[in-house]
Amino acid sequence: MIAGAAAGDFATVGIGAAGLAGYALLLGGLLFFRYRDQFRGEELSETVAPRRAAVKSVVSVREAAAPELRLLPATVAAVLGKEFRYLFRNGFVAMALLSPPLLALLFSMQFGGAHPTATRAISPDLFFPGMMAYLTLILMAPSFNSFAYEGRGMQTYFMLPMRFRDILMAKNLVTLTILTGEIAFCVALLKWRVGLPPYPVFLATICALIFAVTGQLTIANWSSLKFPKKMEFGKMQGNRQSGMAVLTAFGSQLVFATTCGLVLFAGRVGSNPWLPTEIFLCLAAAAVAGYIASLNPLTEFAEQKKESILDNTSYVDRRTVSPLFHDDGTGPEATFGLPATGRRVGT
Repeated sequence: MIAGAAAGDFATVGIGAAGLAGYALLLGGLLFFRYRDQFRGEELSETVAPRRAAVKSVVSVREAAAPELRLLPATVAAVLGKEFRYLFRNGFVAMALLSPPLLALLFSMQFGGAHPTATRAISPDLFFPGMMAYLTLILMAPSFNSFAYEGRGMQTYFMLPMRFRDILMAKNLVTLTILTGEIAFCVALLKWRVGLPPYPVFLATICALIFAVTGQLTIANWSSLKFPKKMEFGKMQGNRQSGMAVLTAFGSQLVFATTCGLVLFAGRVGSNPWLPTEIFLCLAAAAVAGYIASLNPLTEFAEQKKESILDNTSYVDRRTVSPLFHDDGTGPEATFGLPATGRRVGT
């Protein structure tokens, strides 16, 4: 338009002026409608228009749980469901569940079966109890730091109107479920590869497992509250148990293994093959009674150690986060349908 005016071409000047007027009219009209709506009280933006939120029906924890968990108390079922989700979310721990059957297969190829690779095969009377003790040693170790993966959601346990004994029972049920499944599969594998021992030895070993596992769960609950340590999902470097928790686990397993070994040895040298089974039944009953009796004292102990537990399981590096942090939606808050809560680092 400017070049046409300089050259005296009025047709070009008219076309340019009409185009500029049309551009100003179009954009001015749009700007007019926007300002008019703003003046009338409507704030326009590029986000989704607000709408009334749909009313969600309130579902109880028991109804939201899986059908097989509805027979349990509501709080136990909720924590139990969360623990199984944590288990399958942590790939390293889930893959570690494959190691007991693989070890049972490896040892059965070396020391048992029709064609063992070792120089001398081991009798099923010795191989079966030893293999069960080794599997228990592997599978019971994480229970001595059962709050390792709770993270910042650990504080929710102390805010909920529930007893800590329900939390401990749910975590122990997860351990018992894993132990039962792994041992049942390994028993079937050993029966195929090596063969099972005589019934007195087999039943004595099963009763010894009940005694050892129940007794260790009581000590493991105490260790989890006394020596907690935070661990990260999907991380291997730096994910180490507390030194005192490892020492407690090693000491308790040594005591229970020695006790079970002495009782089984007494059955081998004695004239009554059912004597170990009878002894282990009495020991198992005492261990179960001791476990039940320990739940209430451990609940009180958890309240006393609350600050220490939160500091060790919810620790966050001050250099990498802001002073206030909130739960990421994967802890107990999400399980119980509560809003995320924050806690200041170092308090």
